Amino acid sequence: MISTIGVASLFLAAISHFQEWKAASWFFGGAGALVMLLELMGRN
Repeated sequence: MISTIGVASLFLAAISHFQEWKAASWFFGGAGALVMLLELMGRN
């Protein structure tokens, strides 16, 4: 089960990307990926 935070961050990154907010897109995309990565590591 992927967290709501990770999904929300990637969703915001997608919106930011389409709105041409490059900095926000990178920030949310990175945050979402980091959250998911930490969750996967914590599960093992």
